[in-house]
Parts: sequence; structure tokens; C-alpha cells
Amino acid sequence: MGIRIISNIKKLEFKMFYLKEVKMNIAKARAFLRIFSAFNMSRQELKQVYKHTKLIKINPGEQLSFTHQKEDDKILFVIYGILNGFFIPEENERINIWLGHFGSIIKPADIKEIIPEVFVIEAIEYAEVLEISQKKLEEIGFYFPYILKHMIEHIYLKMMQDANNRNTLFRMCNHTLRFNYFREIYPGLDEKLPKDLLEAYIRPSTL
Repeated sequence: MGIRIISNIKKLEFKMFYLKEVKMNIAKARAFLRIFSAFNMSRQELKQVYKHTKLIKINPGEQLSFTHQKEDDKILFVIYGILNGFFIPEENERINIWLGHFGSIIKPADIKEIIPEVFVIEAIEYAEVLEISQKKLEEIGFYFPYILKHMIEHIYLKMMQDANNRNTLFRMCNHTLRFNYFREIYPGLDEKLPKDLLEAYIRPSTL
């Protein structure tokens, strides 16, 4: 009887683990398709990229830290929620430098080239991020040139556009102009961010 109970418990544990894995895979597939279904890629190309992606779920207040070399080629796609990226230099005063929402793309290593401190991404609300290695994308692009072409035309250009928008925002010295531009590049976020964080972005001379 005891052996049978233990066996049934193990079967139940396996079933629960399996269901959890299935649920996670469905969530990852949905997140993946929200980004890559618009790229007009073949099924084979989608499969190759998909198997090298990782879905990261971040609860409010949780953080991702980027410090080591092994993380330098990661590209993050924001699928859901709002994220804030910042540094904490030696003076221990937080420097907010990046806001992520659906459609945002970031390579933390590129941000770290600006200020070589630990770069932290914190969830303002529940968020989901899809992660993929740039090296893997380039390797896949060797066999599927369309992926490499799209990576250059969309992913890199999107990251450059976001960087240019941030630089323009931080250079503005007029509070009103800065607030209006913030609303233009981050539509709707002025109503969702905590007031102190919003003020950190729209207050002149933030950086």
C-alpha cells in the first residue's frame, strides 16, 4: 500500500511539473509570436529563432542585474509591462536611463558602454521579457540570411531609435518641452509611472 501511495504521489508530481512546463511553453510561444510573427519569417526560420529564446517573467519590484561578460550579447524584447533601467554609481544616487514597454528592445551591454557600472532593470509592474543571444541570431542568420537582414533593419534600428529618443529627452532643458516629448516617445507611461520616477525623467539635468 505504501509503495502504491508513493508511486501515485510521484505520478502526481510529474503531472504537475509537466502541466507547469506546458503552461510555460504556451506563454513563451505567445510572447515569441507577439514579436516575431510580424517579421514575415518562414516556419523553419521561426523555429530556429524560437528554440534559442528564453521567456523571463518579472514581478513588480524584482530586478535583473547585468554585470558579467557572459551577459554582454543578450538582447531583450519587452513583451508586456513596464520596466525601468538604471545605474547606481559610487555616489549611491540612482541614475534612471531607460524605460521599457511593449515593443522596446535593449542590449544591456550597449547601455553599459555609456556608464561602466552595474546596470539594473526593475519591473514597475508585472512584465515579461524575451531574451536571445545576439551571437545565436547571427549564427542563425548565416544559414537564413533573411533573419540577419531583418535583425539589421528592425532590431538594431529600433535600438538606435530608442537611444536617440533618450538622448534627445535628456538634452532638453525646458521642463514643459521635456514632458511633452516624454509623452510623445512613451505614450501613456506618464499616467502609469510612480510620480517620483516620472519626475526623474522629465526634470531637466537628470543626467
